[in-house]
Amino acid sequence: MEELPALLQARNQFAYGPQRDYFDHANCIGWTREGDEEHKGCAVVLSNGDAGNKTMKIGKEYAGQTFIDLLKKHPADVVINEVGWGELYVTPGSVSVWVTDQKVASRTCKYHNIDFLFACLQHLLILQIYYLTGKSDL
Repeated sequence: MEELPALLQARNQFAYGPQRDYFDHANCIGWTREGDEEHKGCAVVLSNGDAGNKTMKIGKEYAGQTFIDLLKKHPADVVINEVGWGELYVTPGSVSVWVTDQKVASRTCKYHNIDFLFACLQHLLILQIYYLTGKSDL
């Protein structure tokens, strides 16, 4: 999995603070992490089907800031609105990790941060189960 180093980096640098889940679609889900005093936050959008998007709250402190897909799966630049919400995208059957448009510091990934990858895989599995069982609500 070529995205593993970037997913580990995202977990290490951005997965802090309050989390909001957006599990309102059978094939496209997302969540945000607001960050804390020492770390910026992130937004994650996953799809096991078509391309999708989620309007999600990342936090008022990000108003006016531009977010980019760390995994470079989606080309959009997303500007967070004045109340802290943004429309974030994902390509078909993929995952996008949205972070502030900044030079991401290169860090050595720690193996104990693999839980972010497992969380992504768990959410994809849930989507697949709902898809296979024909359920349209989460």
